Formats: sequence, structure tokens, C-alpha cells
Amino acid sequence: MERDGLSALTSDPLTQSANSAPKTGHSKLTINPTKSLAWPFAEKILRLFLGTALTLLIAREIGPTEFGTFSTVFAGYMLFGALAGLGLKDVVIDEIASARTAPHMVLSTASAMVFTASLVLSFAFVVLIKLIYPGYGTEFWVAFILSAILLLKGLEVLLWGLEAHVELQSIALSQQISIIASAIGKIAILLIGATVISFAAVTALEYLVLFAAAVVFASKHGLVLSKGAFRIEYAVALLKRSWPLAASSLAVVGYFYVDQIVIAVLMDVESVGIYAAASRISQQLYILPTVLVAAYYPRLTHIHAQSPETFDEGFKDLSVVLVTLSIILWGVILLLSDPLLELILGSHFDETATILKLHALGLIFVSLNIISGRWYVMQGLQNLTLVRQLLTACLNVLLNFILIPFFGLDGAVYATLVSLLFLAFGFDLLSVRTRKLSALKSDIICRLFSFHAVKSSFASLQTL
Repeated sequence: MERDGLSALTSDPLTQSANSAPKTGHSKLTINPTKSLAWPFAEKILRLFLGTALTLLIAREIGPTEFGTFSTVFAGYMLFGALAGLGLKDVVIDEIASARTAPHMVLSTASAMVFTASLVLSFAFVVLIKLIYPGYGTEFWVAFILSAILLLKGLEVLLWGLEAHVELQSIALSQQISIIASAIGKIAILLIGATVISFAAVTALEYLVLFAAAVVFASKHGLVLSKGAFRIEYAVALLKRSWPLAASSLAVVGYFYVDQIVIAVLMDVESVGIYAAASRISQQLYILPTVLVAAYYPRLTHIHAQSPETFDEGFKDLSVVLVTLSIILWGVILLLSDPLLELILGSHFDETATILKLHALGLIFVSLNIISGRWYVMQGLQNLTLVRQLLTACLNVLLNFILIPFFGLDGAVYATLVSLLFLAFGFDLLSVRTRKLSALKSDIICRLFSFHAVKSSFASLQTL
């Protein structure tokens, strides 16, 4: 019914123009997505080896206690940032990729919604940190600096528009520019003496440069924001579809960051710093499956409208590739984490390598969860997505409080892995509407035990 409500807006002149005008952006869907992967993967490698390495060097410079202080406040920022997006990303991409509505109407309306939410939430974030940490100490100023990112989050919708048009090179270039700007800032503060406040400022700089680059690249592809394109009735229709995803996004961020908050409560900020160093690396690895899904899923959405059977095969092929690459990356982490982290972080972060080896295992489940999330949206199951993510978040919080007292920092990792396992496989069995997805995943697991099937999935993805 929510999908029908959006479709009913085709009577709007802007929407009619979208349906009748040449869809130059959607012609990208006829191009093999593999050809567009070089730039995004280059960006992720640059972020991992340059951005993350410099962050770890800053962590070494300021020490685990100060890095833990920053990480605790940053975890709170991530929770507020998830709410500010209103769950609109997948809905916006779906609207543009399916050509139901004019892109500038979708982006302008979504941007206005996110800007409004960001204004309220940035203020609430700073006030909350002020209440938790009285006075104007380090925590307050870190929160104040990070709130600037929230205020400009409405520009992020331009990146969603580029993703819907499979303009992955433009997205990657925007991110590469921001990473380089951030790297210059990090090198500068390392040379003059890094502090928590200067690290927060450089973190904000990276996002601000990213949003500025997004504006430039989006305008080159005709994706612009306009007050005249905003429609209040369309905003309401979008919100009806996206609010479950907003709560879902909060839950997702929750089970990736709540462990750091629980560690701060049950242990201390020094332990948060040690854990956060490992978490930073594994979360950068989690971004890699996002690149593949972003490249191929608009094409799969297009295929689904023509042949659901062909879509199912493409879905399984993409999932097999994602899981296979995740297993390979985890193997690399097992081999290299000890010597590399000892070199970069030094002796104050001795436990970080052990935590990383466990944490990186979650990449396998995250890969399945990313593509499953898109499947839920395409099937119109946003409400189930909400239940799925909330149950997982509650499970994660409960497990953190149970396991951390017994296993310390390893307990936080165990809580994350069990939660991700439930998210990837457990919930799909609880609803009749997701049994098909469960069957698809069962077939995916079976294929992983056959070298021929895995090889075939890689080959099939080349011709998708």
C-alpha cells in the first residue's frame, strides 16, 4: 500500500515528465556493473590503507584513554546520524532507479526532510552530551564539532542519487577527495601534536569535503536540489515508506556502536579505545560489500521487473561472490593483523589484534545482511525490516551486558557475531513472507561448498 501511494503521485506533472523524458541515467543499467567497480574499490583501498592507518597512528599518539573518549562520543553521534537520515536512502534509490518519479523531485524532497531532521538532532546531540558530561570538557567540544556534520547531512542525498544512476566513479571520486583532505589534516596534527579536539575537527573536515564534492559531481550529472521541486504530499509518502527503515538504521548503528557504550559503562574508556581501534578496521572492511551491492543491485532491480526467476539467480550469484570475498579477506586479517597492528599501534593496544581477528569474521554475515536489506526494500517489507533490526539490536545489547562481565572485550565481539548471525539467518525463518529469502540463502550456503558453483557465480556476475 505504501508503494501504491507513491505511484499514485504520477499524476503530478513533475512525475509525468520523469516517465516520458529520456532516462539517460538509467541507460547505465545496460552497462556491465563490473566495469564500474575499479573506482569504488580504489576508494575503499585508499580509505583502508591511508585513512584508517593515519587514524590508528593518531590513536597511538593520543593513547587508548583519549581515543576511547573520542570513540564514546562518536558512537553517540552515529546513533543521532542514523536517525537524521530518516531511513530514506534505500527508498530514494528505489524511487529513482525504478523511474517512478522525477529524480530532482525525489532528491529535493528527501534533502529538505533530512535537513530539517538534522537541525533538530544536532542540537539534541550536543545537549545530551552536555547533560551526561557536565561542564565544557573534551566530550562537549568533540560533540559540538561533530554536530556540524549533522547540520549538512541533507547534502548526502546527492550521493544517493548518484548511486541510483550507478555513477559509482563520481561517488568514489568524491570520497577519494575527502579522504585525501582528511589525510592531509591528520598528517598535520600528527606533526604538531595530535589531540582529541584536533582529531574531531579533522573527522568533521572529511565529511564536509565529501558533501562539497557530492554537490559538484551531482550537478555534472544533472542532479540538483530545488525548492520548487519539493512536494509536502510526496514527503509524507516517502516518510510512510522510510520510517521503518529509519528505526532499522538506528538499530543497525546500535549493534555496531552500542558495544562501545556498554564497554564504557561496564569497564572504562581505555578499554573503549582498545576495542574501537579494532572496530575501526573491521568496519572499513564492512564497506567493501557495499560497493558490490551498489554496483549490481540497481541492475538486479531492473531485472526483477522483467523476470523474477532471473533475479533469483542473480541474487544468489552476487551473494556467493560477496561471501567468498569476505572469507578471503578474513583469512588475510588472520595472517597480517598481529605484525601490522604491533607496528602501527605499539604496545598500548596489545589486545586490539585479537579483537580484530574475531570482529572481522562478522564481514561474512554483514555481506549477506547488506544484500538482504535491499531485498526487503524491493519486496516492500520495510515493516519487517524494522522488526528484524530491532530484535537484533535488543539481542546485541542483552548479550553485551551478559558476556562482557565474563569475557571482557572478547565478550563484546561474541555479542556482535551472534547478533549478526541471527540477522543473517535466524529472523528469515520467523515470517512466512521471508521464507523465500531463507531458501535462497540455503542454496547460497550449498554453493559455497562447491568450487565449480563458486566459479560459476563469479562468471555469471561478469555477464549480469
